[in-house]
Amino acid sequence: MLRLKGKVIIGIDLASKETNPTGLAILKGKKVETCLVYTNSEIIDILTRAKPTIVAIDAPLTLPKRGIFRKADRDLIKRGYSVFP
Repeated sequence: MLRLKGKVIIGIDLASKETNPTGLAILKGKKVETCLVYTNSEIIDILTRAKPTIVAIDAPLTLPKRGIFRKADRDLIKRGYSVFP
């Protein structure tokens, strides 16, 4: 089993273009920080400073045939979560 105590984990929800925000979530122990960035340089700067153990990236290559929401997105929305930064 992966031991993550004391490790840094970063989740990235990539925007399709730099004019839209990319969302980052940074988990350090029990503390979570979130932020919005607009450029690849900002993403790289945060990753370089945080030195994460794991980086999870949400960047689908295609959208669903109907609409803009994937099944996972619809499930989260039903539970009251926002799926866009």
